[in-house]
Amino acid sequence: ETETKLWSVPTSRRFEKVATSCRARKKFPMKILFYNHTGQVSGAERMLLMIVARLDRRLFDPLVICPEQGPLLKMAMDLGVPVESMPALEARFTRRPDRLLSYLKSFFLVIRQLRRKIVRGKPDLIHANSIRAGLVATAATLGLGTRVVWHLHDLLPPHPLSTCVRVFAFLCPRTRMISVSRAVAENFCGAIYGLGGGLRKRTTVILNAIELEQFQPNPMIRQQVRDELTHDRRFVIGIVGQLTPRKGQLELIRAFAQVLGQSQRAVL
Repeated sequence: ETETKLWSVPTSRRFEKVATSCRARKKFPMKILFYNHTGQVSGAERMLLMIVARLDRRLFDPLVICPEQGPLLKMAMDLGVPVESMPALEARFTRRPDRLLSYLKSFFLVIRQLRRKIVRGKPDLIHANSIRAGLVATAATLGLGTRVVWHLHDLLPPHPLSTCVRVFAFLCPRTRMISVSRAVAENFCGAIYGLGGGLRKRTTVILNAIELEQFQPNPMIRQQVRDELTHDRRFVIGIVGQLTPRKGQLELIRAFAQVLGQSQRAVL
């Protein structure tokens, strides 16, 4: 009952309750293991670094674990956070049996190594920074009782393995999910009767934050960019993101065609 209430309160109060609970159990500061399955840095990894940088070290004791291939390990070290390395997880959605066996082997090896680090470090909570990281961290803590938070950044594709992921998360009641958007949350929970409802109760939508000190509007730069894009006073629509179907560029282009039917002064 305590855990259920813990994950239903607003974010700031939630972490206060976590810290208070740890203090009551004489586990203070709270030890949090942050696991990322890749060492490359994209949007999800930048969010991870921002979370770690903002933690109150009097309340939380972080440890970042990720592969040494890529810049993430050094960027975490530059924040003054304890880091440990482990092999990268090689796993993708596939329908080829040979690749599936190779990916399962990678899962097994990474799960075994992460479990050793968890047993040695005894964290109070694990923050898994992707769906794949959530699978690894949850499997690595079977029988240990460690709580695992899956940070959901991406959409699950229409694939039989996606159903397996949902079932696995559903069958592990010590897991909780944080989703970066309602669309990601609905996609992860799915539409299977009974399964989706159970996952929704354990999923909280927390939108990504930004560093206000770093990202401040600059009228001069704004005008320079507008001058580069168009030479008249048109209504400019822009999109920033990786060129991939899941980022929605094709949907924006189709929608923009409808906008042009209403206003010829719009530009994409």
